[in-house]
This record gives sequence, structure tokens and C-alpha cells, in this order.
Amino acid sequence: MGNSTSSPASAPPPPESPLIIPPPPAQISPAPEQSPASTDLQTIHKEMSDNKNIPNKNELFPQVFDGGKILISKPLSSHFQISHSLILANPMTSGYRFGATYAGTKQFSPQEAYPVILGDTDISGNLNANIIHAFTRNTLSRFVAQFQGDKMNTQFVTDFKGSSYTASITAANPDLINASGIVIAHYLQRVTKSLDLGAECMYQRGGQVPGGQIAVGAELETSAGMGEAVASVGYQQEIPNAGVNFKGLVDTNLTVQATLEKKMLESQIPITFVLSAFGNPSKSDFKFGVGMMLG
Repeated sequence: MGNSTSSPASAPPPPESPLIIPPPPAQISPAPEQSPASTDLQTIHKEMSDNKNIPNKNELFPQVFDGGKILISKPLSSHFQISHSLILANPMTSGYRFGATYAGTKQFSPQEAYPVILGDTDISGNLNANIIHAFTRNTLSRFVAQFQGDKMNTQFVTDFKGSSYTASITAANPDLINASGIVIAHYLQRVTKSLDLGAECMYQRGGQVPGGQIAVGAELETSAGMGEAVASVGYQQEIPNAGVNFKGLVDTNLTVQATLEKKMLESQIPITFVLSAFGNPSKSDFKFGVGMMLG
């Protein structure tokens, strides 16, 4: 870089402002009208799934490494910076990566600016890309893509944060042509100042899933006269090629029920063996059954 001089009468140039990088996607700024009791509501979406089809999993966990690591970052402007990283360890993890980060001009606070575009690549051509944007103060969306050889993983995430709830929906590797992919929904509701209740639901469809998809159902039964309510969740998994059909159920009374049906496909006579199990640990009530169906 060359040197420049200026006359004493000229004012020195203003210092370059640092690149503004927003917090992780899970940290969404609360709306101004949010009540004080709900400002500490835990954001529900953390990248902790152990599903190998979901990129950037275990975001909450520490990213450990062995050997040596060198990271150099260079801001080129108030909105753009580049980075160089070199890892010297075992042959599987060693290598050089080049990264770039862009932060936009839409600001909700001095520490947050959107959209954010991050990417890095190595000498083998493997590429990671992230696009993060907050359309409103309480909505944050993220697109993640990983390219490694001829394989590609994608993920779309949108987080919502209200005055007393947080919600998130994730679509991993959606393929509309082959009707495959994973959809995960989270919901967390503030019940009292010290109690939050939430639920998670995952739906997966594709050729690698036995039967093509998974069947899940939920039921809520209430009795106003007795002041009781029971919620139940049922699950069914069918493997047609093996002639297996599994059904399970669990409810809020800690009751667990399950049946397993196995058809003897190689038999000329239609025979189905059935295993049944029922249990309630709170009542020390357990039952088991074995059956056979002909026809």
C-alpha cells in the first residue's frame, strides 16, 4: 500500500467504523411493547439436532480442534471483511480456508445489521454459505447451504418471537421434485414467570424412510365435570417390504402402549404375529401379550 500526505489545514479522515456483525440467529431482539415478565423468555431454536441431514448442527456446542490454528480477519469496509484460516492437525482436518462476510445497512441496534451474508471455501472447492436476514424485529430467517463434492445440503430456518412465546420452523434438504425432506417445528409458551412449556414436531419424507413417511397423531381429551384432561400422542411406522407395522402411544398420565405386527410374507397362508405391551410406572401396572392372526 502506498503512503499519502495532507496539508496541515486539511482535516484528517474519519476512522473506519468496525464491521457490524449481528448476534447468532437464536438471539432475537424483543419488541418494544414486550412486557417485562416475558423479556427473559428463552428462544427455542438452537442448532442442536443430531440429524446428519441438517447442516450446521450442534451450533450451541463448543467447536473443539486439535493441533494448531491460525485465523486472520481483515475489514475492507464498514460492511465487508475477509478472513484466512489455517489448521495444522491430522490430514483429515488440516487445510486452508478463505472466508468473506457482508453486513447490510438495515439496523435494529448498533450491534445488529442485516442482511448478513457469510461464506467460506477450502482448496478442494468445498463451500459453506449463510444468508441471515431480519424482516422485522421479532422475525429472523436464515438460509444455510453446504456443497461438498457432488453433495449438497440446504436448510431454511425462520424464528418468531412474540410477547409470551417463541416459535421456529426448519426445512432441511427440501426436494419438491422427489417429494422428500425434513420439516421441524418448535413452539415455546410462557405459562408463568418461572414456567415455559414447549413442543417439537418433526416430519420426514423420502426414499430412505421406510414406508416413505412417518404417521404421527395427537389427541386432547377433557372432562369439565371431573376437572381432568389427558393429552395423547400416537406414532405409527410401517415397513411394507418386511411386513412390519409398529404403533405406539404415550399420554400425560405416563401411560405407554405399543403393538408390533409381523406378517409372514413367505407363508402361503396369511399369518400375522402380534406383540402387545402396556405400562404405567406411576401405577406399577404392566401388561404384555402375544397373539396370532390368520387370514
